Amino acid sequence: MKRVVLIGGGYGGMNALHQLLDNNIPKDVQITVIDRNPYHSLKTEFYAITAGTKADKEVRIDFPLHEQVSYIFGEIIEINTDRELIRLKGNEIAVEYDYLLIGLGCEDNYHGIQGAMEYTESVQSISSARKASIKVNNLSAYSQVSVVGAGLSGIEVASEIRESRPDLNIRLLDRGATVLSAFDEKVQSYVEEWFRKNQVEILHHSNVELVAEGIFYNNGEGIESDVIIWTAGVRPNYLVRSLPFEKDRHEKS
Repeated sequence: MKRVVLIGGGYGGMNALHQLLDNNIPKDVQITVIDRNPYHSLKTEFYAITAGTKADKEVRIDFPLHEQVSYIFGEIIEINTDRELIRLKGNEIAVEYDYLLIGLGCEDNYHGIQGAMEYTESVQSISSARKASIKVNNLSAYSQVSVVGAGLSGIEVASEIRESRPDLNIRLLDRGATVLSAFDEKVQSYVEEWFRKNQVEILHHSNVELVAEGIFYNNGEGIESDVIIWTAGVRPNYLVRSLPFEKDRHEKS
């Protein structure tokens, strides 16, 4: 029996699994999927979870059932490519494999900024989006929300919160001269105009240097905020970064 282990039940992992199942995998192949959650979650909707515009159950999808597929739910703590095994937290028995597919996705890149991990909210996982949602939706009227990063994630978060909570003050920090710097000027202008009309403040040429509880320092100026949400870039999952393989400048193997 050939043992195929797929770690990560996100978009990449599920795409790989469906491709295997759709191509009549041989009967001597057994696939084991390992994920921390007992369901697939729609990452593109985590912004709506954060803002409270969608219910949690609306972004969860059951994993596919198949006689040659089994599931293990838990937190992976080690990928040992020399011994070809996976270790999980709280489980003394390792999962061995003959073939390994990795689909662990990304995590926030804090760029070495002190306090960013400890004092900001994340939208990179469904659990972190739930936590951010509690913070945002428990705010009293006229409270301040600051979103660090004006790429697609930052735009989604800021606009969803604005539609959900018109009573809040929302600030979007953009490192460049315009939001969505990788997009066409017409798109940039449309988004900036939407934010202006909907009273979302944009701070261009931002450079967050330090984050503490309830405050961040941007270009040397301390700015208070009731909730700070981090959307300023991602990097590969730490388990992938720890693999003993050559990596590119983005830390990808």
